[in-house]
Amino acid sequence: MIPTPTVGHPVRPRASRALAVATVVALALGGAIVGVAAPAIAAPEAWTVTSTSDTGLPASCGAGSTVTTPASPVTLRDAVCAANNRGADSTTITLPSGDYQLSAANGSLPLGTISGSSITLQGPADRSATIIGDGQT
Repeated sequence: MIPTPTVGHPVRPRASRALAVATVVALALGGAIVGVAAPAIAAPEAWTVTSTSDTGLPASCGAGSTVTTPASPVTLRDAVCAANNRGADSTTITLPSGDYQLSAANGSLPLGTISGSSITLQGPADRSATIIGDGQT
């Protein structure tokens, strides 16, 4: 028996309807799988400190700063602040040999201020890099 079409709603045979539904479901699932991308993760950064100076407060350390790359010459404070501003992205800061005297006038220098931060301070194997803050090493 062939169903009688109603006005405005074409009637399809069951096999055609099933195929149409299967196609729509497959396209929806395929689009969901292809269309949903993982959040972009920035490439790891690696910076080498080029100055033992700690004079002045770099732009990366200002309240609410979004500066994510240290200026040149690269100071320890600027590199740490810029790395903090990168959030959960991975950053390695390499310290060459030398004494890095942090100025109390520039305030504390917290490392990893955002949950999930991955910041590595890497010094020379002979431990010839020294960070001095508040008279402490």
